Amino acid sequence: MKLTQLQKELIRSYARADIRSPQQMLALLLAEGFRFLYTDRDTEEPVGIKPDEAVDLILNELKADLLKDD
Repeated sequence: MKLTQLQKELIRSYARADIRSPQQMLALLLAEGFRFLYTDRDTEEPVGIKPDEAVDLILNELKADLLKDD
């Protein structure tokens, strides 16, 4: 995953404001974004995937991308 310089600065800023590491903040934002996009509004259950599975998939992909960028 490639972030622009502005995106990186915003992640760092949000992380400082929330007393988190930039990696934690990015993971949180991604997880919340996917939860929002893939949640059926009537049932609050993700469409086609369990919440724990979705978070695990997102975090594993994020971890792999962060390690690849280092």
